Amino acid sequence: MIYFLIALVACSIGSFVGLGGDLMIIPCLLSLGIPKELISINTDLTMFFMSLLSTYIYLRRKQGNFKTAILMAIGIIPGASLGVFLNSTITIPMFKIFFICLIVILMVMVVLKNNLNSLKLPTITKPIIGLFIGVISGLFGIGGGIILIPVLLIFYNLNQKEAAATTMYLVFISSIVTVSSYYLRGFTDIHYAFYMIPGALIGSRIGTYFNKTASNKSISIIFNLILLGIFLKEVTPFIFSFIK
Repeated sequence: MIYFLIALVACSIGSFVGLGGDLMIIPCLLSLGIPKELISINTDLTMFFMSLLSTYIYLRRKQGNFKTAILMAIGIIPGASLGVFLNSTITIPMFKIFFICLIVILMVMVVLKNNLNSLKLPTITKPIIGLFIGVISGLFGIGGGIILIPVLLIFYNLNQKEAAATTMYLVFISSIVTVSSYYLRGFTDIHYAFYMIPGALIGSRIGTYFNKTASNKSISIIFNLILLGIFLKEVTPFIFSFIK
């Protein structure tokens, strides 16, 4: 029941704003003492089913841009592998400082997005921007959605609902690759996912429903609050350790 509820809440919020659910699921599983080697495959498999249903719903509504998701994925998938490699080359204090700086930059981008809309980039840049997003997400171990949404809002002039749907398409594409990769590498223990997948499917339905009924402004506010929460979570321990 605990795993079901974790997936239900995470995927309801994730499919609503377009972040997926891994940002909430992974810390929860870690706090429950789940071995790290089992978290990735079970989380990614859960994300696959959540994003599969979300993709179906958003495509049926003709919401978002599936072509943009494919073009971004061309860069994001190899970029994430490079980011994982770079992760092993930096120290933990440097990692935390870079991550805090990243969240601050994203918060500033979201706040100033109305003043930056003139910076629209051509379609040909999408794989290149995707590569950059992939490196960042692989480096910090976070879902690319948290970076992709501000980029889609500012540089490709999508509104909040379109960005959420487009990000879900990308989560779906990426999860196919990551689940297949983990399975081929011998990670076949997916029993936690059996408890989370029903919650993910229900959560996906809830999130996409409220995405349809909510305003772009409401979705934007919730996304900004999530960014603020991540920032406070990371910066508070850093400040306390600096004071000590």
